[in-house]
Amino acid sequence: MSVKKLKEKEKIIKDLILFNSVWNKRNKIRAAKELPKEAIKRISVYRGLVKTSFTDVISRIYPLTKKLIGNKWKSLLSEYVQAHPPDSPLLHMVGEKLPEYLQKQKPIIKKYPFISELTRYEWVELEVSEMETNLNGKREKGVLHLNPASKICSFNYPIPLITEMLENNQSLKKIQKSSTNVILYRDTKDLTVRVFELSQSTLDFLDLCKEGYSYELSLFSLTFLYQIPEENQKEFKYQLDELIKNLKKNRILI
Repeated sequence: MSVKKLKEKEKIIKDLILFNSVWNKRNKIRAAKELPKEAIKRISVYRGLVKTSFTDVISRIYPLTKKLIGNKWKSLLSEYVQAHPPDSPLLHMVGEKLPEYLQKQKPIIKKYPFISELTRYEWVELEVSEMETNLNGKREKGVLHLNPASKICSFNYPIPLITEMLENNQSLKKIQKSSTNVILYRDTKDLTVRVFELSQSTLDFLDLCKEGYSYELSLFSLTFLYQIPEENQKEFKYQLDELIKNLKKNRILI
């Protein structure tokens, strides 16, 4: 069998396993001519297993999105996988483009305008939980070290509040836009992924930490950025010190 023919059969089998509708009807006709009947039966069984695996893994990644969508979840996932077939050997990567997909679903966005941000939040939780880090490496003295298993996100909706309301089965009818900055990070003690809401000033400070600024340089930069009068600089330094203590206590700075 030529390489070209082999690739054509691989394509037919992939389509039969992954998809419904016209693609499957077309390829069932082709498969009937080119594949043994027993092979088609085995593909059908395998297709059911793959579909279940996709549904299970995406549901585990996006439990709150699943809760929000309700009984239309399985049909939505079927349509999603057809639109974004897996292109990675890692099973969980099949769910990577769900936030992007939901952003284009007008009926869902109209009902839940925050849903793509909620889904992105849940995906980042997974990313942070799987980040590889080396906490035993050498650290530059005097530099404030941000937890390496972390990611800062900005949202147009109060996503931490929305997640809490969903977990507590509260109504989401009155959710209004509200710019929200958070850091999702993996606790170095118990490895739990946590979320910490950030004020603009805390966000500015953490951006400096990401750039490798020392404490002294961070203090100088923020004093200049906010144009702190000389008579208020002592109080400003105290507030920064308290912030650093809090960030260290929560293991955001390590």
